[in-house]
Amino acid sequence: MAKKKRGRHGKGAAAKADKHTLYQDSVQDPELDLDLAERVFRRFYDRPARKLREDFSGTALMACDWVKRHKQNFAWAIDLDPDPLDWGREHNVSQLSEEQSSRVELILDDVM
Repeated sequence: MAKKKRGRHGKGAAAKADKHTLYQDSVQDPELDLDLAERVFRRFYDRPARKLREDFSGTALMACDWVKRHKQNFAWAIDLDPDPLDWGREHNVSQLSEEQSSRVELILDDVM
C-alpha cells in the first residue's frame, strides 16, 4: 500500500513549526554579527558604534540584541513585510525592558 503524501499543509512537524523561529535559529547569529560590526566600526572610526540600521530585518532580532548591549545603543529595524515585523514585535521587542524597547524602532518600508 502506497504511503499517503502529506501536502504543504499536512500535519507533519514542519507544518506545525513557526517559520520565524526556524529562521532565527537557522539563519541568524546576532552575537557573532554584532561582534563583527562593532569591531569593524571601531577600526574605521576609533569609537564605539551606538546606532544600528538593520535592513531587511525580518523579526528585528539583531536590533533587539543591539540595544541590550549598551544603554546608549539605538536600532532601526526596516522590512517591507509586515508579518515578520509583527512577529518580532510580539516575540523579540516584547522581551526587552521598557527602556530598551524605547530604543528600538520597527519600520515597515522599503530599505531603498
